[in-house]
Amino acid sequence: MLPKAHRLRRSRDFREAFARGRSFNLPPLRVVVRGTGTGTARIGFVASKKVGGAVERNRVKRRLRDACRQLVGTWRPGFDVVFVARALLREMPFEAVLATVAELGERAGLADAGRGSGGSVRRSEPGEAPPCGGCVSA
Repeated sequence: MLPKAHRLRRSRDFREAFARGRSFNLPPLRVVVRGTGTGTARIGFVASKKVGGAVERNRVKRRLRDACRQLVGTWRPGFDVVFVARALLREMPFEAVLATVAELGERAGLADAGRGSGGSVRRSEPGEAPPCGGCVSA
């Protein structure tokens, strides 16, 4: 389970992320990233009925949550991240889900592209430009 500080829970936060964030896609998954300037990365998950019934949707979100739990320590702080699950994610093995989440994190600028999971976490300095090319809203 993700620590409470890393959870995106309020519907207002989800709306802000979708309205002002940048979107990155890989076929089974979409991620929306919005810079917040806070000290943590907060993560939320969305799975529509196109993914399947309640059991399937919750299973997909649990797998995404577990993948993010393993990777959130390597991501830069200060972002709201919303993962939107697609139906293809149901059939993927967990290792492929983990790789997809890691790839999207790199594309979105949450993790340094050249660094493996064993590297040190790079902290952004106050006033530093956001990694995703200006996704911080004014």
